[in-house]
Amino acid sequence: MQATPGPLEALVKLAGALLASGRADEAAASYARALRIEETAESIDGFVRSLTGAELRVVDSGVREMAIRALATPWARPADIAAACIRIVASDVETRACVDRAWNAWPARLAGRDLWPDRARDIVFGDVLLRTLLESTPVCDLNMERFLTMTRHALLEDADFGAKSVCEVAFGCALARQCFINDYVFSCTERETERAQAIRDRLVASLSRGDALSPMTIAVVAAYFPLLSVPHAEALLSRAWGEPIAGLLTQQLREPADERNARGGIPRLTSIDDDVSLRVRHQYEEHPYPKWVKVPRVVAAGSGNPNADVHGSLRPGGRLDQTEALDILVAGCGTGRESIEVGQLFPRARVLAVDLSLTSLAYAARKAEELRVGNVVHAQADINKVGCLGKRFDIIYSVGVLHHLADPVSGWRSLRSVLKPGGHMLVGLYSERGRRDVVAAKAFIAERGYTSAPADIRRCRQELMSVERGARFSSLARRADFYVTGECRDLLFHVQEHRFTLRDLREHICALGLRFDGFVLSDPMAIRYAENHAGLADPEDWDRFESRFPDAFAGMYLFWVQEGRARGPADPRERQSNPDFA
Repeated sequence: MQATPGPLEALVKLAGALLASGRADEAAASYARALRIEETAESIDGFVRSLTGAELRVVDSGVREMAIRALATPWARPADIAAACIRIVASDVETRACVDRAWNAWPARLAGRDLWPDRARDIVFGDVLLRTLLESTPVCDLNMERFLTMTRHALLEDADFGAKSVCEVAFGCALARQCFINDYVFSCTERETERAQAIRDRLVASLSRGDALSPMTIAVVAAYFPLLSVPHAEALLSRAWGEPIAGLLTQQLREPADERNARGGIPRLTSIDDDVSLRVRHQYEEHPYPKWVKVPRVVAAGSGNPNADVHGSLRPGGRLDQTEALDILVAGCGTGRESIEVGQLFPRARVLAVDLSLTSLAYAARKAEELRVGNVVHAQADINKVGCLGKRFDIIYSVGVLHHLADPVSGWRSLRSVLKPGGHMLVGLYSERGRRDVVAAKAFIAERGYTSAPADIRRCRQELMSVERGARFSSLARRADFYVTGECRDLLFHVQEHRFTLRDLREHICALGLRFDGFVLSDPMAIRYAENHAGLADPEDWDRFESRFPDAFAGMYLFWVQEGRARGPADPRERQSNPDFA
């Protein structure tokens, strides 16, 4: 006699069936009910997958509650679920009306009473999901950006008027933390800049005298200027503050100080003297890349933890044992998100993560210590010179890096030289076809004479998204890098960029003596490819596919290659493999 499933098992089975049938909103609600009973790996994984695919026009309290948990814990990279969280926030009628008012008035600035009339102010400021989102990841949505830009302006205009509610202070701090995360990308009028500077000057004077301070004044100043740039701001650390001011001070004062201290402990493994490498290093010293705050706890496959599957793109095909004491190189680790995830995924591995930028590496080292990832060494080195390190690696990751070298193929060859026999390499290279909008924007930038200075980047963004040019460059607004000053610099103002075609990839893979082991595609794109192409044997299939769907590779070819002829099966959910590509 078959046992009757319990409430948790029944809910999970129902949710899985709903998700499989394309009813993601209903699946999210069922998974949320299951998670209230117990936070199992299966329910967490299912909730994240259903959340990202749901329309979320009408949202029950359980889904909202679990979305907050998903961001705060986190259950996934916050950036990966941010769009879904924005849809949940905007599903509230009052909030949606506020966002629409900001959009319709743009570029004019509305006063607070016009932006959030009646009870809308309390709803917006009291939205815990919105505040958690602002604290967790860049908000990559043009509608929401304009609303937040206008909200910041309204808080500035109201900064001198009386005591603020607990929720208003909490929201002001969350908004300031978002501005720090996005490198103060929001546009600012001349009058707004003058008023923000005046309030900053008053804060400096108060700090020098030891005066009592309004928490809202601190939040408003921090929404326009990083506190680390404010004279005497360190005095704030000697005072007792409750949350959320304490969290804001940690982000903008304590953590940057820790990173400055960490710089001295970063090993220097090679010299950096190539002209292009020096210019690229300078860019990332000024704007470390990427901007991130949290990563989910990643564990080895087979553990039952959902993040082992969510991060399938980090695992090469074949029968590689993730519990082995592997040697792994992350070539161009930036601020360490990927290297830390790799260190978690391969807990017994020895991971060396190298980059040109000490500022980026210091951030990575601080985050590795914070997350207690002890098997990763972050060090400064030039990819072109890794051959002099005197060691070889089982796996090499180099995503979004080689195309910024003076000679990408030479850099790739350098990495190839330190790959062990049978070793795996994950490579990410810009697609010529997938970045046509970026090329057009670069031409516009050159024509208009914009520089890579932060003020110019902010002005350029607004012109690209203006009524006159918004339609022409609308695809840029779908790129996450567009919503952070430094990442927009990486996207549109980089000092060095190469792009590749699928034919280029095939030729280079063959010339380097590597075997193509499959593209990494999102689930929707993998399904779309399978629907449009019966077989995987013809390399021309991929070219036709990208021609039909230019966003297929999200602007970058991400693929695995392997040294030698050994090859194992790939996970079809994460990769579409073509054994004859090379």
